[in-house]
Amino acid sequence: MKKFLSFFFIFIFILSYGKNLRFAIISDIHLYDTILGIRGSKFNYYIENDRKLLKESSILFDNFLKDIQNETIDFILVTGDITKDGELINHKLFIEKTSDIFKKGIKIFVIPGNHDINNFDAYRYYEDSMVRVETIQKKDFENLYKDFGYSNYFSKDDNSLSYIQKITQDLFLIGLDGCQYFLNDEKNPSTVWGKIDKKSLIWLEKNLEILKDKKFIVMIHHNIIEHFKGQKKGYPQYVLQNNLQLLKILSKYNVNLIFTGHFHANDISRKKINDRFIFDIETGSPVTFPSPYRIVEFENDTFVKIRTYSLLKDSATYFYSKNYTQTGIYNIAFRIIRGLKISQKESDILAKKISFSMVSHYCGDETMPENFFKTKDFSIKAKFIMYLKKDMFKNLLVDSTPDNDVLINLFSGEISKLK
Repeated sequence: MKKFLSFFFIFIFILSYGKNLRFAIISDIHLYDTILGIRGSKFNYYIENDRKLLKESSILFDNFLKDIQNETIDFILVTGDITKDGELINHKLFIEKTSDIFKKGIKIFVIPGNHDINNFDAYRYYEDSMVRVETIQKKDFENLYKDFGYSNYFSKDDNSLSYIQKITQDLFLIGLDGCQYFLNDEKNPSTVWGKIDKKSLIWLEKNLEILKDKKFIVMIHHNIIEHFKGQKKGYPQYVLQNNLQLLKILSKYNVNLIFTGHFHANDISRKKINDRFIFDIETGSPVTFPSPYRIVEFENDTFVKIRTYSLLKDSATYFYSKNYTQTGIYNIAFRIIRGLKISQKESDILAKKISFSMVSHYCGDETMPENFFKTKDFSIKAKFIMYLKKDMFKNLLVDSTPDNDVLINLFSGEISKLK
């Protein structure tokens, strides 16, 4: 009888929970078909003023797809910025590359990023010139990605590209579109800021009320919770403008897991609202060192396990990517600081600090070196710049939680490192 009861309770447990839900997350792919050009002064100018491994984007994404073929997962989340700058050819390349994943029965859910729609920076590059290429509009995105969340949905917002998909009987995915591509024009090619429309918030709350007995995960391109002190002040375009309004709605319906991208950093932040914790799990970009993606596994209703992997598969690629990112950030920072009439020597020191801080934050689990913020031998002007821009130095390195391989307790708020 005891054996029968033990078997019965195990059977009931399996019926209740089934296999652990497991899914992958990749963000900010910035896929670029090199047929659009990788040489010439115009292309070089673009990449010199950015930090992306555009030439390698296709190979890095292929590495992700190869990795996923060897994993047992239920679905994939893509949290925006699928393409370099919304080029139709790059959207089609993404859809073509993911066809084998669909054949394996793995679903892919996407949302747009600020680069993906109505972008005026979409060009084909020649030696010393560039020609604008075809991009897509909001309706095109919905049609292109009909198999990536924009069909057979539980609900779709009429005012944006937000939608709700049923994942299991009790779990729903909320894909939120906070991008403002409708503001783009010749003078403002790609609006970086994000905000959710008032009508979209009404749509969201209405559906959360209908599904109030269910569980949810959310994906959105912009950060919802600050990932370091002063982020919304120092980098306001990376945090949703009305993030507190959205957090209030989500906390009301016990939504506690949000997956984001945009800043190209691998970081986890949390916020306690009305005795409940909400977690913002940000995933870095394949085209920015260390080229990460994540795999998330629900162990039960309480614990979520997250593992982080790199798409850099050998030491030569690893060091090339790291140097490329560090050097790119250094060059941009040096030009800006030198333009403030800071001496070349101090501009070099400050630019190196910014580069170190940014790359450390991109990697996650960052720590501040001893005496890193020391300013004793600096000029008064350099000290002032370092204080004024401490969000680019000190705050990036102050990290209260582990970021990469973690176990999250959804109820206690504890984030512990996995062994």
